[in-house]
Amino acid sequence: MNSASTLLDAKTKVSTACRLINESGLGDYSGHVSMKVPELDGFYINGRTTSRAALTPNDILLCTMEGAKLQGSDIPPSEIAIHTQIYKHRPDVGCVAHFHPPNAVLFSVLDRPLIPVFLKGAMVGPVPVHDNPRHINTIEKGDALATSLGDGKAILLRGHGVVVVGKTVEEVFFLSICLEENARRYYQALAIGEPKPLSSNEQLDLIGSGYRQEKFKKIWDYYYSKYSSEI
Repeated sequence: MNSASTLLDAKTKVSTACRLINESGLGDYSGHVSMKVPELDGFYINGRTTSRAALTPNDILLCTMEGAKLQGSDIPPSEIAIHTQIYKHRPDVGCVAHFHPPNAVLFSVLDRPLIPVFLKGAMVGPVPVHDNPRHINTIEKGDALATSLGDGKAILLRGHGVVVVGKTVEEVFFLSICLEENARRYYQALAIGEPKPLSSNEQLDLIGSGYRQEKFKKIWDYYYSKYSSEI
């Protein structure tokens, strides 16, 4: 990833992911998406002040793996430690997203774990809660979050939001959609009765048939087509 056109494609993917999270109702005026760029020894990320509903590739920053800005006119997000410290602890991760989905966040304040009860929930698995509602704005807080996340795909921040990780931007967006859909349906089912969770074997079967690159692309393409006129 060293040609100018390829780097522009990467910045476009980050800005598009932010816009899709916003347009699909997963996010709001806050939140950020980053994509690791090993060739530049850093990562692309949206800045702190630019509207998440109006981002373009020109608004994307290049930051070092320590969080210092190398390129871009905006300033880095105040919670950039989410990204730097997860990348430090998880070399398998190529993309990190932090946002505030309305249904999933409800489970961050309940004494009830967000577990897979619908097909899409199996793609994410059980989602732990990081028991600190404060902003992740220091290295120490970022390290604590990364420890709580472990080798998982997503984590709730109590009374705050979520963090989702994956190898690619498309995978992270896919997981973000799956996370919120499972939370929304779980919440709705609780109004009727006690939902039956997916068993471990059921989750493994569903992951085997549904967790693959073409599924990530299908979800990405669907939402991009749906909201392309807004992007």
